[in-house]
Amino acid sequence: ALPNTTVAPTSYVPGLPVPVGKAPITLPTTPAAVTPVALPLYGFDFFAQARLYVDSVRAQLVAKSNVGGSPAATTPDSGLTGDATLTPTPGQPIDLTNVTTPGIIGIPPTAPSINTNKFSVSPDMLSGFNVNIATPERYQLGPGDMLEVTYSTPTQLPIKVPLTLDDRGIVILPTLGKRAVLLGKTIHDAETTLAHIYKEQIKNVTVYATLKQLRTFQIHITGESYSPGMYQVPSNITLFNALYISGGPKVTGTLRNIRLKRAGVLVHTFDFYKFMNSGDNKQDIPLQPGDVIQIDPSNARASVRGEVIRAAIYEMKEGDRLKDLIGYSKGIKPTGISQRVSIQSIDPTKGFKMIDANVLSAKPENNPELYDGDTVDIYSVRPIITNLVQVVTLNRLN
Repeated sequence: ALPNTTVAPTSYVPGLPVPVGKAPITLPTTPAAVTPVALPLYGFDFFAQARLYVDSVRAQLVAKSNVGGSPAATTPDSGLTGDATLTPTPGQPIDLTNVTTPGIIGIPPTAPSINTNKFSVSPDMLSGFNVNIATPERYQLGPGDMLEVTYSTPTQLPIKVPLTLDDRGIVILPTLGKRAVLLGKTIHDAETTLAHIYKEQIKNVTVYATLKQLRTFQIHITGESYSPGMYQVPSNITLFNALYISGGPKVTGTLRNIRLKRAGVLVHTFDFYKFMNSGDNKQDIPLQPGDVIQIDPSNARASVRGEVIRAAIYEMKEGDRLKDLIGYSKGIKPTGISQRVSIQSIDPTKGFKMIDANVLSAKPENNPELYDGDTVDIYSVRPIITNLVQVVTLNRLN
């Protein structure tokens, strides 16, 4: 740190005067001189409502087991399937005052802990998360899917026929005695196939097909998940849907390196920042039976505060530097000093150090590497008009 400098608070206070020009930069002399600032962990709050719902369901499972509920409620893979009394009403508050579950408002912190695998939430309760998973046009039919076929003629009222694909993806059309292979077909293609069969038997018939019920399969969510475990999910679920209904990563989990494994092979890596920053949903892919979603521990994190558009703690990817971090924060405000950026860095090989960087410069030394726990401060210009000229008129005495 520079000698004889006045240390300015590093917490963000709009309008706080900071020396500029030839005045020495205001840097804290030691890490202890930094005023603590409560910064959000970027992206973590996106899953806040999902975590609350997971907590409420866990609490109800524990409450039911504590009062002698059915053993099915306490088995590792029970979830809440088939028990409407345990399903919270979406949008309605749940009374948790008598539940001995830690981590919920009003519950003593000394309450016994819960095995998160034992009390993981079943994704059959998608409605409770307000997750509406639309069936994509490209969805391919498979064993267990249920269709509803409606056919009619100018002289016959519409007749609805339920059809379920068997293990080979085949349906039998009642009354006609015909069969149709629908395995791998989209809804539109299936409707075309069924219409062709009906038209061979019934004159001037009109056929419509809709997807009535989806098949389900199991996936696993492991690692630093808020609710790890095995999930029974509808067949049109996507990677993002599965992350949300499980509560997302824990505070120690990564948002930038979520891995999808299929048959033991890594097939996809999901960076949630791309979705948050640019709405990129191309990373969101459909899941398949047996998929494993692995949430690793978080990468290095650094905070940026002061005169930036979005002050927060950000998870960095390998190779990220100062300007990358400022980019995550959406840039420096017009009131910020870009030429004198203060960095409190913790170099694993050299220890604590202070860096002064000019982010307007293209020189490499002004875009240093950042480490886990680093803090970047963007100070404000002085709220003083520097080019003001006052004209004073004196009245002449007669």
